Amino acid sequence: QMCIRDRQSTWGIINFKCCERKGTMSSATEFMREFERVQNNEKQLQKDLRQRETDMTHGKSTARIDATIRGSLKQLTGDIDGLFNTISTFESNPESYNLTAKEVERRRNLVSNLKNSVDAARAKFENHSKAGAGGEDLTRAKFQEQYDVQNMSNQQLIGTTKDLIKKQDQHIDTLAGTVSNLKGIGRNIGEELDLHNKLLTDLDAGVDKNTQKMEKTQGRLQDFMKKTNTNCLYIIILVEVLILILLLAI
Repeated sequence: QMCIRDRQSTWGIINFKCCERKGTMSSATEFMREFERVQNNEKQLQKDLRQRETDMTHGKSTARIDATIRGSLKQLTGDIDGLFNTISTFESNPESYNLTAKEVERRRNLVSNLKNSVDAARAKFENHSKAGAGGEDLTRAKFQEQYDVQNMSNQQLIGTTKDLIKKQDQHIDTLAGTVSNLKGIGRNIGEELDLHNKLLTDLDAGVDKNTQKMEKTQGRLQDFMKKTNTNCLYIIILVEVLILILLLAI
């Protein structure tokens, strides 16, 4: 059997289903590669959080990076859930994956530490978001409630316009961050499709190889049966000849 990785993945869960014949070690190795990928994404998340703090300190808009962070948090949550599912598979039969119980436990601790780091980053981001959530969207009705345009001076009107432009820029930054997340998801989907195509190719090769072995085995079995039938006939004739000789001798 081949080692197939099902991934609800860019969206979420990674689940390795390993089979018995093609080196179960490959799934354990693939797990560490996946862990390193998720770990690198977590490091990028921490970097984005630091950049967000810098932007806030300098009074810059954080809408774009906020969207990126939200996407990263969602992605990491799904990936970590997938890693835990894979570890549960390892725990059910570690010997078939060439892993010791101690090694499986070590990997679970690695993923748990990674999850704690992501949870802390989420809490930090949500707290900062709540603290800075003062700018609500201005619909036409709300705008009319907050601003009496007819009674504004030119200076006040210019200030209000700048304020609206600033909010519009924040919305554009948010959309840009969302588009960036979608681009990353699309790239991950492409990587997954390439991986599954490779696995399907390996699976086809394995099936063809097994089919050839089965045909050879069936051919040998038929030859054996033919030889067995012929040998039995010779033995029966020999026994009858011996009996005949004994009867004549008596």
